[in-house]
Amino acid sequence: MEGLVRAWIGHKIIQKEIVSQPHLILVPELFNKCFDRVIRIAICGEYNGKYDISPLRNRLVMFVKPLTWSLVIATYKREHILPRCLKLAAKQTRIPKEIVVVDASPGWEKTREIMIQEFTDHYPLIPLIYVKATFPSLTTQRNQGIDLASGDILFLIDDDSLMYPDCAEEVMKIYEADVDNTIQGISAMSDPNPPDASDFIDKQAVQEGMIAVKPKQTKLRQFFKSLLATDQTYFLPYDEDYPDRPIPEHLHNLNIGRIQVMAGYTMTFRKAILMKERFSEVLQRYAAGEDQDLSYRVSRHGALVNAINARLCHLEISGGRLSQFQVMVLAALNPSVLQQFYSPNPALVNRRWRQILWRRVLIYFLKDLSQKNFHFSRTRGLLYAFSQLKQIYKRTPDELLQWYPEFQAKFIASGS
Repeated sequence: MEGLVRAWIGHKIIQKEIVSQPHLILVPELFNKCFDRVIRIAICGEYNGKYDISPLRNRLVMFVKPLTWSLVIATYKREHILPRCLKLAAKQTRIPKEIVVVDASPGWEKTREIMIQEFTDHYPLIPLIYVKATFPSLTTQRNQGIDLASGDILFLIDDDSLMYPDCAEEVMKIYEADVDNTIQGISAMSDPNPPDASDFIDKQAVQEGMIAVKPKQTKLRQFFKSLLATDQTYFLPYDEDYPDRPIPEHLHNLNIGRIQVMAGYTMTFRKAILMKERFSEVLQRYAAGEDQDLSYRVSRHGALVNAINARLCHLEISGGRLSQFQVMVLAALNPSVLQQFYSPNPALVNRRWRQILWRRVLIYFLKDLSQKNFHFSRTRGLLYAFSQLKQIYKRTPDELLQWYPEFQAKFIASGS
């Protein structure tokens, strides 16, 4: 009965719109535009007639042209965790149009064969596009995957991000309700518990690293992170401040929250914006900060939000390829390079970045001390980064395109 009532209300709204513009019936293309307008009325609440269309909001658009989503994964030597990521994506209550994997691992063919067989046997409706990376770099691999994907929305989560069953459905619900494309990026919410934890009960397998589980943060660590406001030292906006992108009122009922930048393990974007704003491939060897950089540039075009009801678990598995010293150096220098490319006032941003790095020195000095790391590798890394800032700031973006990848490669090869 409810369905019939809704159908009748929808019919009356469409009839009212057509009567007001009868000429639209004669041309199919224009009629379609009329129908799109009706849907916009239903979603945005612009219709002020006597019919209550609120139950149709965020649903009617599904009958017009549902958006599609693709999963794009860049991976390197994660064959032990990648299958979990892909399987949980394939089991979503709203399945992806396709899954794209760009693998830079030496033995990528073996993993591809295993996953293709898995999808053929268990997920035959989901195409798996599994390719070799044209260049072993996170930013390059992500751009390669973006070019291969055909979905309207691209999920660019990490290979150790595990989606809860309705994660994609909750994210897509927001994109489809946003008919004006006000929102350009949506981040899922991090949950500390893996959605498939109950599938693994072999503690020995966990200990041997066969099954990755999320590490727990101690309350003391959480306290110090809050006290020192470490979150404020990760990224510096390229402009005077973060863009102010208000959320339209008709989306307020969707349980979303505005954010300034995104973490890579939860990122989703409209593909159209990713054809304008690409991952910066100047970060070739170690791409720390590439997620915040891209999401900030996207925020110049539209809002970024958290989907509160969309959950995933990020296992935070370390790649183990770089020393603590190297990680700290490159994590400090990468943003300074990107500032030269994307800030309209690099000199101002450079001064502010130096202030943030001094704050980081204090934070990581205390961290090294509390963990009895008397080599103070993280603190030394930040101090070394300071000595290299002048090499970055004296170069133009064109010069950095060649110099910084070479610097990264030599620095990493040195094993410092």
